[in-house]
Amino acid sequence: MSDDRPKVDPRAPRAADDRKVADTKRTNDPVARNRFREAMGGDILPNPPPIPGYHMIWLSTTNSQDPIYKRVRVGYVPVKPEEIPEFAHMRITSGQFEGHLGFNEMLLYKIDLDTYYSIMREFHHDMPLQDEERFCDVTEMRD
Repeated sequence: MSDDRPKVDPRAPRAADDRKVADTKRTNDPVARNRFREAMGGDILPNPPPIPGYHMIWLSTTNSQDPIYKRVRVGYVPVKPEEIPEFAHMRITSGQFEGHLGFNEMLLYKIDLDTYYSIMREFHHDMPLQDEERFCDVTEMRD
């Protein structure tokens, strides 16, 4: 029985240009590129239009590490369908979150910008700075 397959030397280097990729498959059409990004991108949640003076966020009803009630305690409130008429079709019509704007298990909430900036400063500036200072104090004690 004869083997008609081509013989390949496994030690021979493979040149990167063995396989030519046609440049004609690339598109410079910005509309086509945006369509591709929208179809394949990670943006699953719709982007709501801004409400002046507020930061908006989609909150999960299933996240036990960041439950909605904790966000409500610091000032988050649900966005009303009347505030964003173009999202009124997303109003939940029954259950625990009736009247809220929702998408799958996510609910749209808002918080005033002053409170939002205070929270962000605390969690993303002040606390890390304090942690760094504690770390430096412990390191100096070891020296």
